[in-house]
Amino acid sequence: MNIAMPQSTQAVLRTNPVKISRRQAMGRMGALGGAFLAWSFLGDAFAQSASTPDAIAEMRKMMAATPPVTTKLAEGLHLIAGPGGNIGVFTWPEGKLAIDSGVAGASDAILLQMDSFGPQPLRILINTHWHYDHTDGNEAFRKKGALIVSHENVRNRMSSAQYIDFFHAHIPASPSAALPESTFPSSTSFNLGTEEIRVTHVPPAHTDGDSFIQFVNANVVHTGDLGFNGFYPFIDYSTGGKVDGMIAGVNKVLTICNNATKIIPGHGPVMTTAELKQYRDMLVDVAERVRKLKKQGRDVAGVVAAKPTAKYDENHKGFFTPDQFATIVYSSL
Repeated sequence: MNIAMPQSTQAVLRTNPVKISRRQAMGRMGALGGAFLAWSFLGDAFAQSASTPDAIAEMRKMMAATPPVTTKLAEGLHLIAGPGGNIGVFTWPEGKLAIDSGVAGASDAILLQMDSFGPQPLRILINTHWHYDHTDGNEAFRKKGALIVSHENVRNRMSSAQYIDFFHAHIPASPSAALPESTFPSSTSFNLGTEEIRVTHVPPAHTDGDSFIQFVNANVVHTGDLGFNGFYPFIDYSTGGKVDGMIAGVNKVLTICNNATKIIPGHGPVMTTAELKQYRDMLVDVAERVRKLKKQGRDVAGVVAAKPTAKYDENHKGFFTPDQFATIVYSSL
């Protein structure tokens, strides 16, 4: 095991929001099932509350109320989806390694799922980036014995209060017990049992602290929030995110994938390499369309009115509306 130790776009935040209560959303999730559907209905809640100070709190509540769903991807390797970002769990004879920790309100349910994979103790937690839906459970995971590992920018962001402009959200500093204990500047790796696990930081993309994780022998990759499947991604331009960095980061992931690779996105169902390429191509096309409009002198409202995402909207009906995603891309260029 090798470890290195230790701006505003208020004009277009929602378009024709769907009015849906938390009870209605949870009822629909219970009837239809699945973590991907949970994210679709969280999108309804976001559209309703995006311009209020309670948007983050409401999303936290809904994520925490979403039951975790486990999928076995390979021998000793599981995906836990639902309450926050997708969590990868690798089990070897001496312990468990987790990728991301979900939202705090779901920690007990997530850890119970992990216990079902075997009696091995939780030893390592890797954070793919700093956002609360991937790090809220850090403190609970540490109490279970995990060493928390991340890129150095993740610890820096979590150590101080942050502001996410798109959500108008002030995020307080994380408690000290939730902070990564071991950080790395560019990459790190683990040799656990018969598996080699490589963690690679990319330049500013979704945030300024993103990493993706490769399970070499299992041929599985966890992209963190470089990848979203089935809906438009969030790019946190307030904390260094850039759409061009997202494209570059996905391209870097693609260099280690083949036709048999299973790709865990930050949110949504497991992807194939072909699906990740389609996602990359969408980002390239939308970024170029928005860039041209911006160079023509159009402001964010003018870019949104031009509908630069139109050809992709039918297949991206989850968390962000097309107008919201155009706004995010405009702000991240």
